[in-house]
Amino acid sequence: MDMFRLSVKPRKVANKDVFRVSCLISRFTHFKFYLPSPFLLAIILIFVVLPLVWPESDDPSLSPTTQTVFNLAVDVTSLTISADAEHMAATCRDGPLWVWFQGREVKWSETLLPEHRPGGTRSLALSPDGMTLAAGNVDGTVSLWDTATGKNRVDLRAGNEMILAAAFSPDGARLACCSTDSRIHIWDLATHLLHSTLEGHWGPVTALAFAPDGRVLASGGEDKTVRLWDIENAREIAVLHGHNDVVLAVTFSPDGELVASTALSDRGVQLWDVQKKECRAILCGAVATFTCMAFTRDSHILVTGDEHGVVRLWNVGSFKQKTMFPAHEGWVKGLAVSSTTETLVTAGNDGLVKVWDLAEVSGDRRRRQ
Repeated sequence: MDMFRLSVKPRKVANKDVFRVSCLISRFTHFKFYLPSPFLLAIILIFVVLPLVWPESDDPSLSPTTQTVFNLAVDVTSLTISADAEHMAATCRDGPLWVWFQGREVKWSETLLPEHRPGGTRSLALSPDGMTLAAGNVDGTVSLWDTATGKNRVDLRAGNEMILAAAFSPDGARLACCSTDSRIHIWDLATHLLHSTLEGHWGPVTALAFAPDGRVLASGGEDKTVRLWDIENAREIAVLHGHNDVVLAVTFSPDGELVASTALSDRGVQLWDVQKKECRAILCGAVATFTCMAFTRDSHILVTGDEHGVVRLWNVGSFKQKTMFPAHEGWVKGLAVSSTTETLVTAGNDGLVKVWDLAEVSGDRRRRQ
C-alpha cells in the first residue's frame, strides 16, 4: 500500500491543449501534473529563455572591455599603429605628437615629440617596421621622426598647403602625401628626394592608401572620387564614381582584391573590385557618416567607425554587419588594425585613444554586460 500519494488534479480543458506527464518518483510516491502545450512551450523558449542566455551581439550597449585607454584631453585628429603593434602614435588639434611603444617587458611607454612646425600636425603614418613616424603638418611639410630616439630626421617640403594624409608603401621605401592643393607627392625615403607628383583630383586630396604589393595607390578627394594610380609610371589608371560628398577614407584589403571607401553623409561604405574597377557592394548602416575604417589581416572583416562613436564589424563575404559597440563620445576620428597581431586602436572627439583586443571584439562568443 502506498504510504504517500500526491495528486494534482488538472483543470478541465481540452486534451489537445495539454498533455499529461506522470513520473514515478519511487515505489511509494507517484506524482501527476500537467504542462502547457508544446506550442506554448516553444513560444516561451524563443521569446523569454533565449534572450536571457543568448543576447544579441549587435546591441551597442554590450561593449567589450578595452585593454588600455590614453586620455589626451583634446580632440584627436590622427592615429596610426605599426604592423607589429609595438608602436602607436596620435596627434591632437594644436597639440604635440604622442608616441607609444610596447615590448615584452614594457607596456606602452609614452614619449611626447615637440611641436616644431607652425600650426602643428594634422595627419600621421608609421612605417611598417614602426621606426619612422611621418607627420603631415599644417605648413605643407612632412616631418620624419625616429621613434626610437624621438629625433626629427628631416622635413620634406610638399608645398605650402596643409598635409591631409600620408601613407608608407608596404616595403617602407616610399612615402605618399597629399594636401589641399589637389596634388599627391611620392617621396623616395632612401634619398629623401621627390619621386613623382600625381595630378588628377579637382580639389583637396583627403585620403591615401597603398595596395599590398606597393604598386598601386588609392586616393580619395573633395571631388567625390576615388582614384587608382600606377606608382611606377606615375599615371592614373581608374576613376571610381559613386560618392555624393568628400571622401573621408580609403583602404585596401590585405589580399589586394578590394578598396573600401567612405564619404561624408554617404550612409554607407563602398567596396570596389580592384580588377574590375567597379563597385562590388555597399555596406549600409543606420548612420549618416562612416568616418574611418580598416580591414583585418585575413581580409574577412572590415572595421568601421562613425559619427556617433560606434565601431562596427562587417563580414566582407556576406556584406552583413557582424557586431557593433560604442567606443567614443562623438566622432571616431581614427581607427587602425595591426597587420600581424590582433590589436585594434581607436581615437575620438572625446580625446581618448583606446586599445582593443580584436579577438574579443570580433569573436563569436556572446558578451554580457
